[in-house]
Amino acid sequence: MLENRHCRAEKKMASSVQRALQLLAGKWKCVILFHLLDGTARFSELRRRVPAITQRTLTNQLRDLERDGLVERRVYAQVPARVEYTISPFGQTLAPILRALQGWGEHFEERLCDLEPQSPCGDNPPAPSSAGPLPLFDSSQTR
Repeated sequence: MLENRHCRAEKKMASSVQRALQLLAGKWKCVILFHLLDGTARFSELRRRVPAITQRTLTNQLRDLERDGLVERRVYAQVPARVEYTISPFGQTLAPILRALQGWGEHFEERLCDLEPQSPCGDNPPAPSSAGPLPLFDSSQTR
């Protein structure tokens, strides 16, 4: 009986992680949300902040984020149309997670650049890494 409860609890936790990751699935969603933590941005501003993203992909990712309630879109009735994006209160709940990812990425930047096939860290091809898996990260180390 106790074992059954334990299995159900583990499945429920795994299911929660899966649902959360479904909301954030997409190569650029976390990056977009991270940039919106700084405040409202127009489409063109986001495009400048994330130069590797295509216009179509940015549009689709923003639509998904809006549909899922993580981003709010405001259209101003003017010519040309002005559209602004803001992280929603629900999206703001991801701020600690996004900041922790930022800290983790900064802490392991060199290692992460070695793993990235088309590294934004430089034009040199990545050197093979002989080190083992990444150690667990404690976000309190970056404060």
